[in-house]
Amino acid sequence: MRTTRRPFLVPLTVPLAVVLVAGLAACGGPGADREAPVAQTTASAVAEEVVEEAPAEDAPVDLTPETLTKAMISAQTAAGSYDVSVLTTSGPESRFGETSVQMDGSVKLLDGRASVVMKVVTPGLEAMETRVIDRVMYLNMGSTTQGKFLRVDMDDPSDPVAASMRGFDVQFDIRATLEAQVPAILNVTPLGEPEEIDGVMAQAYVLVTDLTLLPPDMVAMLEESQAVSGINLPDTLTETYWIGPDRLIRKSVSEIKGMRTERLFTNWGKGGLIEAPPEDQILSPEDLIT
Repeated sequence: MRTTRRPFLVPLTVPLAVVLVAGLAACGGPGADREAPVAQTTASAVAEEVVEEAPAEDAPVDLTPETLTKAMISAQTAAGSYDVSVLTTSGPESRFGETSVQMDGSVKLLDGRASVVMKVVTPGLEAMETRVIDRVMYLNMGSTTQGKFLRVDMDDPSDPVAASMRGFDVQFDIRATLEAQVPAILNVTPLGEPEEIDGVMAQAYVLVTDLTLLPPDMVAMLEESQAVSGINLPDTLTETYWIGPDRLIRKSVSEIKGMRTERLFTNWGKGGLIEAPPEDQILSPEDLIT
């Protein structure tokens, strides 16, 4: 008789590894052995610096990586929360074959981190619910966790589940991703005419990022995700962001190694409720004994 969490790894890591690699593509990449510039300020600090400089709602954005990303960070910090729908699909050429992962939930942006509640649906697997609050993750994997939540300290180096999910909440704080990208963005280009998304006319911008120039901590995070998924990233990543006149992201699309990820952002400033499950819905140590 012993306590273990290892049986939970199989149903957990396969669908979320797809999302982690796709979602963290902008947070790091290969080339950890190269000397890379390290971002010295936090997303919240950047936002404080530029909040008074953010363009007016109908003002044009000066198209440099610094001005565009700072305006976006400032707008997101001011909004504070949002709802998001993420669809990641993979084709036959990907390691996972043809499959999809649908995630729907809410995010609250805090000082340097995010609180998250997300429901995950993958064909052939039970629906899962993930909550992250103050770097504590709660995982409900249906019958696998007896309909309750497994509590995981995401900063516990001895926990294999925590190791596999280290970057889950980080990918939803887009401010940190944008901040880390700035020194590595090769170019930013407007694409086509504005289109209506969620009632807002949003302009598409294409960002091309050299992943080898990202900060080492982001590289390390992504390498962990790559180890779980077995997917290696290319040296450059092309993403498209649809940005409203308020500088808030309404949609983003990226494609990498046969995986396409589309994220839709709604209800900026009015994101859904995020709270920890009650104690009677959390697995006890006795429940984990096998």
